[in-house]
Amino acid sequence: MKRKVFYILGALLFGGLSMSVAFNTKSSNNVTAVQEGEPTNLQVLPKETSMKDVKKIMWGFNQALGVKCSHCHAPKADGKGLDFASDDNHKKLIARGMMHMTKGINENYFYKYQSSDVKVDKVSCVTCHNKKAHPKV
Repeated sequence: MKRKVFYILGALLFGGLSMSVAFNTKSSNNVTAVQEGEPTNLQVLPKETSMKDVKKIMWGFNQALGVKCSHCHAPKADGKGLDFASDDNHKKLIARGMMHMTKGINENYFYKYQSSDVKVDKVSCVTCHNKKAHPKV
């Protein structure tokens, strides 16, 4: 019985630590990557995309590329946090191009072939990146 309780407490502690690490989005230079308010400067995503949905999408990028927010987002001028609307980090422009590319691939080569009896997978960032910032050539 004690062993079972020990394993359960261990699993809860590990799960709590994992969640803490997963949702602690700080870059290596200790820049907090939390965005508040409404999204601005959306150029690929629809302008009406909610902050909640933007965060989900960005979290997916973090996971697919194995990077943190500061990989694509430039720091604020005062050095406190990230300027999510800024286009100063060239990698953000590359990410936009990649979003257009995957959307084009899916629309032109997958979605148009779907029917009620045939479901075709789609490509996404992880298709090529496999949790690496730079996919293998």
